[in-house]
Amino acid sequence: MFVLDHLRAAMELFYPNLCAGCQNHLSPTETAICSLCLLQLPYTKFPLNTNPLSNRFIPLAGIDGAYSLCYYNKASKLQHMLHALKYKNQPEVGNLLGKVLGKRLVDLALPVVDVVVPLPLHKKRLQQRGYNQAQRIAEGVSPVLNGTMELKGLSRVQHNSTQTHKSRRERIQSMEGAFKADSNVFKEKSILLVDDVITTGATMLSCAEALLDSGCRTIYVASLAYADDF
Repeated sequence: MFVLDHLRAAMELFYPNLCAGCQNHLSPTETAICSLCLLQLPYTKFPLNTNPLSNRFIPLAGIDGAYSLCYYNKASKLQHMLHALKYKNQPEVGNLLGKVLGKRLVDLALPVVDVVVPLPLHKKRLQQRGYNQAQRIAEGVSPVLNGTMELKGLSRVQHNSTQTHKSRRERIQSMEGAFKADSNVFKEKSILLVDDVITTGATMLSCAEALLDSGCRTIYVASLAYADDF
């Protein structure tokens, strides 16, 4: 026990267990994000189907509902969390926030979904990053919803350059035909698409088109954050 205590102290010295939001030390009962940061996240409190995010999707594609857990603001604690998830290989951030997202969807009476699908990366981007941050989130969401996570049926076949400076119309146009869905996997299935941040919604729209072509029954969209100022 004495040796183990010293080992834990040494690990804490060289690899401190810090909150991904505020960078303060986590308590032994906390994982990835401290309780205070979780409490203070900018939650949207959206209903499931009638919200600004759904309004972006429902008129344009066969999406049955859309929901984001939080508002996205630059230089916020939430941005620090998502940066840690996306670029610093901290999957526990995605797992934890995914669980919070899943519980919220249950509270909102999301209809039963057959499969939870993380938004796929192009294989080139996946090789560069080493992992897909949306998958980390889906790993938290799917057990809460009792859904099966599907990783192979939807693939990104088009590699786009950065979309940062493009307008919404330009993003939608550039994403046409970017994804391919396997009808053997998705036909007659109810699907929940999961991503980290939604801005214009162009990527989700392209995914939805591919899934509809595969013969799926319903599509719901969920993300950790929503940039409402785009």
